[in-house]
Amino acid sequence: MNYQAQLSQLESQADMLPDGDAKVALLQQAIQLADAHNELIDSFELREKLIDASVGAGDPMRMLVAFSWCLTQMDKHPYQFEPTRMLWQYKWVVGHIDALPQITRTQVDALMEDMKTRYEAQGLSLRPYYRQQHAQAMYAGDRARADTAYRLWLAAAIDDFCDCNACERAHQVEYMVWLGEDEKALALAETILNGQLACSTVPHNTLHDLLEALVRLDRLEDAQELQKRGYAKIENEPSFMHGFANHIRFLALTDPEQAITLFHKHLRQAQDTSHLRNKFRYFLAGWLLYERLHREGQQNDLLPWLITETRALADAFDQRNGNTYHATLIDKTLALLY
Repeated sequence: MNYQAQLSQLESQADMLPDGDAKVALLQQAIQLADAHNELIDSFELREKLIDASVGAGDPMRMLVAFSWCLTQMDKHPYQFEPTRMLWQYKWVVGHIDALPQITRTQVDALMEDMKTRYEAQGLSLRPYYRQQHAQAMYAGDRARADTAYRLWLAAAIDDFCDCNACERAHQVEYMVWLGEDEKALALAETILNGQLACSTVPHNTLHDLLEALVRLDRLEDAQELQKRGYAKIENEPSFMHGFANHIRFLALTDPEQAITLFHKHLRQAQDTSHLRNKFRYFLAGWLLYERLHREGQQNDLLPWLITETRALADAFDQRNGNTYHATLIDKTLALLY
């Protein structure tokens, strides 16, 4: 079989698969083939597909490697690639880069600055830049920086490289929940919950983000309805590890038997993911669950392991970010049992 036939076969097989390890493996095999034949365009386009698949598979490290290669080739061959070619994907990369605590804050900031420079060079709005700057500040527990970026984000112009209205609204909802502004979160979420705003990840994210707010508002029946509705949407989607964690966290407080089922169902994915922020969230939800069972007199070998793994991840993030935010998250989560 010649090169083009082999490549076509691998691509076709990959295109038929959902995002996950099997699809990623086929795309990597195709990339190796294209690289071996020094086919720059094929290698580039395959890595674009790999970036998409890695996002869907919840694998930011693989996404970052493929994206970095593409960006390097764009700079080396400016006449072969449009300067805006990777700017849409740039949002995904900076949106996940801080999920890897081994990447230093200096490296994260440098990547953000490169994104900003490239957007400005093409006359694009910096709204996506501020949106991601805000998310990074929020996930690092930096309230002042998050507030500043939030205002800049919403004040910036909208163009074709901005996120869709549903995604933007969903992130606003997430931020209000993070701030503890639960009524504001629900008001912002109304157009998502009634179906007016939707996309490939919305309402999926909003349904699990609101569980925490509804618990604080003592609206457990509403929360239970959203939990059932929301989990069905993400059950088979590996990129929603954060959502799995939020569902387990909620069920740990309301239905621990169901929480155990969900925890074990997705545990292997959590162990294997390179998205360490989501791994931390998942293990912390598991700690909450098994801590409750322990306090009720049930013994399980998982609890000591979860404590060790969760604390190690918290330490890694806090050392990178220069604060104690993740350690505080552990304390706040366990306080839900009091």
